[in-house]
Amino acid sequence: MPRASCGSERYRNFGMNSPNPMNPPAPSPDDQQLYTLIREFDEAVSRRSSTASLDESCAQLSAAQAAELDRLRQCVELLEDVRRQRDSKPGDTTSTSGTFTDVPRRIGRFTLYDEVGRGGCGVVFRGFDPQLDREVAIKIPRPEALVADEMRERFLREARAAGAIDHPNVVAIHEVGEDGPVCYIAAAYINGPSLSEWLRRHPQPVDPRQAVALVSILADALDQAHARGVVHRDVKPGNVLLQPHSPGEESSDLSDYVAKLTDFGLAKLHESSSGATRTGVVIGTIDYMAPEQAQGQSSNIGPATDVYGLGAILYELLTGRPPLRGETDVDTLRRIVTDDPPSLRFSRRGIPRDVEAICLKCLEKRPELRYPSAAALADDCRRFLSGQATLARPIGPARKLLRWSRRRPAIAALLLVSTSSLIALTAGSLVYNARLADALTTAEVERARAESESHTSRLLLYSADVRLAYDAWRSLNRARTLELLKRHIPAPGQQDQREFAWHWLWGQCHAELRQFTGHGDEVFQIAFSPDGTALASASKDGTARIWDAATGQQRHVLRGHEDEVTCVAFSPDGSLLATGSEDRQVILWNVAGGERIAALADHQDHVLAVAFSPDGKHLASGGRDRCVRLWDLQSRREERVLDDALDVVRSVRFSPDGKLLAACDEGGSVHRWNTERWQPLPPLAKANGHLFAIDFSPDSQRLVAAGQDYRLYCWDLEHDRVATYSSLESHDNWIRDARISSDGTKAATCNHYGLVRLWDLTKPATADDALVAAFPAHGSRAWSIAWSPDSQRLATAGADGTIRLWDAARHFEASPLERVDGWVWNIAYTQDSQTLATAHRGGEVRLWNMKSRKSVASHDLASDWSRFIVAMDGAGKRMACGTSAGDVVRYVDLETDEVLFEFADYAGKLAALDISSDGRRLAIASDSTAATILELPSGHPIHRLVHTSPVTSLDISSDGKKLVTGSRELRVWDLETGTSEWGRRYKEVNPFGAVFAPDRRTIAVWIGGETVAIVDASNGDLLEAMFNRRGNASALAFSPDGRTLAMSLARDSAIVLWDVRTHQELCHFDTGMAHTMAIAFSPDGRRLAAAGQHAEPQKSSAGTGRVVEWSLREPPAK
Repeated sequence: MPRASCGSERYRNFGMNSPNPMNPPAPSPDDQQLYTLIREFDEAVSRRSSTASLDESCAQLSAAQAAELDRLRQCVELLEDVRRQRDSKPGDTTSTSGTFTDVPRRIGRFTLYDEVGRGGCGVVFRGFDPQLDREVAIKIPRPEALVADEMRERFLREARAAGAIDHPNVVAIHEVGEDGPVCYIAAAYINGPSLSEWLRRHPQPVDPRQAVALVSILADALDQAHARGVVHRDVKPGNVLLQPHSPGEESSDLSDYVAKLTDFGLAKLHESSSGATRTGVVIGTIDYMAPEQAQGQSSNIGPATDVYGLGAILYELLTGRPPLRGETDVDTLRRIVTDDPPSLRFSRRGIPRDVEAICLKCLEKRPELRYPSAAALADDCRRFLSGQATLARPIGPARKLLRWSRRRPAIAALLLVSTSSLIALTAGSLVYNARLADALTTAEVERARAESESHTSRLLLYSADVRLAYDAWRSLNRARTLELLKRHIPAPGQQDQREFAWHWLWGQCHAELRQFTGHGDEVFQIAFSPDGTALASASKDGTARIWDAATGQQRHVLRGHEDEVTCVAFSPDGSLLATGSEDRQVILWNVAGGERIAALADHQDHVLAVAFSPDGKHLASGGRDRCVRLWDLQSRREERVLDDALDVVRSVRFSPDGKLLAACDEGGSVHRWNTERWQPLPPLAKANGHLFAIDFSPDSQRLVAAGQDYRLYCWDLEHDRVATYSSLESHDNWIRDARISSDGTKAATCNHYGLVRLWDLTKPATADDALVAAFPAHGSRAWSIAWSPDSQRLATAGADGTIRLWDAARHFEASPLERVDGWVWNIAYTQDSQTLATAHRGGEVRLWNMKSRKSVASHDLASDWSRFIVAMDGAGKRMACGTSAGDVVRYVDLETDEVLFEFADYAGKLAALDISSDGRRLAIASDSTAATILELPSGHPIHRLVHTSPVTSLDISSDGKKLVTGSRELRVWDLETGTSEWGRRYKEVNPFGAVFAPDRRTIAVWIGGETVAIVDASNGDLLEAMFNRRGNASALAFSPDGRTLAMSLARDSAIVLWDVRTHQELCHFDTGMAHTMAIAFSPDGRRLAAAGQHAEPQKSSAGTGRVVEWSLREPPAK
């Protein structure tokens, strides 16, 4: 069986790096003998050859050596058996007698699947943990690696080092154990490439903002490791795993991955720093070593060493290569110690100076000149990402000269001794350069201040334009909306200022499912085939076309008319297509092949309308010759002419039951004929102006018509009695087309301005909610509209030459979930943003699949009708819940409905719950004067946080380290120690609700009335106040990027979105609720949900709940 390559990168992160080739550990003579024997045994087992020749050598070993060799042989046999069982085929009976023991494919409780990596220290398998139902990575040391004490110590050091760190961007160690002679480490399995592999597959340099964002995330992870006393010592791209947000999909965009640091096999624990590391030993991977590592100065290795590694990663992301690389390993080590990295801006133009300064500060030769900590590096990265001036500044000429002198002291001394005149000149130059450097520093500070002011101005302009774009959208002015939004699409290398409101508005302007492009001029009419798989169109360019409705691809281009094609219609069986034209002809086409079948040419002027009878035997056509002509399709001859006082005919329709033929004309009348005897019936009421469109309901009982007078008329034709049903006067220009859905419940209209409106025909025309939706479909005239046979899609055609397909079920703005019983008190998304949990009055919790928008699970967790309070862990598998009238908090496994523990040791009514993002802490607030912190999953109380007044709200920071509580004062707590960091009162007003910003630097707090304040999370200083004129806030939520703050209003149906950077209101959304009780952004930032009490009359004792979601859309497919 072929062995896994030792060069595998995927699990180099998990202790896979070979010892450095410059200084392999030197085993004792006894260990060397064991090392040789076990390698020979391993090779024999791999070849399936006999090991009998090794027995004589084994006989010469001491008893202790023989026992150790036996243990190592068992390890080899176990690994080989796992590999062979993995690769064996059914029925394979190959065996090697006397070589293998019958070892199971398990280690501990873990099932082993396949080998995913191998290195000098160990082998890694993909495994499965049946106890916790998850995939894991299992590392087993290679037997020969365990011969040397140093290698055994390295294996155990990795487990101790990584196990001490609990951070979302560090690969988690689940378990360390032994199974017979084999010790192992079980870790989280990351189904994604390493950063090194990703860079090889995508060799183009990374966008500077993405590169800096990645380094800031890794710096945060290393900062926690350093705080736990762990120095990684081997930070490099191969030790960064990329976990895709969407499993199984590889992306060229780094933002589609979560970076996770791994491989603590070379880590140095502060408390044992004198153990396994020897002075003079080169530790790490050569290309990414810090100078102190390259020189073997173990006493100088510390957090700054890892900062250098992050700088090397940043350099490679920006340029595609490590900072320094020589022709040989020795030459590389020399260059790391003596040479400066090549200029980034020389290697790649367009890299911001601040990014270059950050990178070069990390790569300083002397540790004390680098960032003092990984946290300081992370902070400087965030300064750049937020548009602020960085602490790292570009290196000036004087500093460059000074650094050169320190690296080459002999040459510098020789120059000083050689000529005193040169010394004097050099001294003067140094003084001058120092002054110049000071002047440049001052200039840089002024530049940074000017850039900061310019940045603020750009943000204010952004907020103003988004607000204007929202107003334009509400006015259905799509062109103006796009004009304002396009101003803020960033150019290459420019900072992207956009946030949720911008992307939502952009999505509304591109809400179509698909665009059909190909016509060379205006599209006048469209029609779906009876089975909904095809779409036909008629155009001013003289062609008709048949499209695949699912893909938007053209099936046929129909050329045969000599002038503009004005109308199209499918036969009832979908086999024929009729087209009418200004060339006075009606042409019949074979839909399957696109061939012309016949031409009907008796019209005396433009043909403007065609329609097939429901039985497919007749075709009706009308136009500017002021008549309706009826054609027999079997003989393809004109059967009769209906010209009863008609004006120019704009539309003709047969009723679905075949009993009536109707036509509307430019005289404003709707004419009807009984198809049995072709007798005219009295015209319907005359409209004020031309009528352009008519349509029957599927049951033939209603007829709609629309035209120049902006109204949609709907007549009730039941029992053959004509009556005007209603008129809807909400259009502001000529209605060009009107169609009733196939289920008969809705009518769709499009107008001369390109606007589409949907009407609910089951409600009175005067009802406020009769208008279901309105949206701009085209930039100018929308000529035609068509429903798909299932009423789920709408197609529109416009003067812009495009056909657009729309989702008719989503109503284009807010998208409510199916009707729910019971007010919804609380909501929470799972970490993958695909599931939403809702907590209902009466104690029910529902889980919703947000893709299908259906409820997928329901749990009854309480029984009273008071306020139901919940908090969900990030995985969406466990939940804490309780009611304001109850006296117990339950922690529930949602997969089994098992109550893991109950906690009742709190006083007063329950007010709030929150679970930390890492799932390790549960915070409980009640209207007593204390908040309680529990350890999860045990439920053991670890802190009781005493206040001076009842606690009404709380929120745990994104890193799980801080807690903010609201009572009569706002207070921030350290969750590790349970101590208060600060407390503040604001104008003696209760802070009813408070939430941390994602970056943990600020807190949004509703301090009562119409005021929401932004305060400094480090000391409580008031930074800004936002005044909402609509009323009291009921809930607050930050978007994951921290740029948008959503605020729901207690006695209003609105959610207001604010730009956190400028404190300006951007837009507001209508929830359709009487009371909005909870809001939440999804973790991916693409969804905003609101929940509460429905505005409609209550139909049960629990009331009626409502959950609404606004989601960002991708650009339409072309």
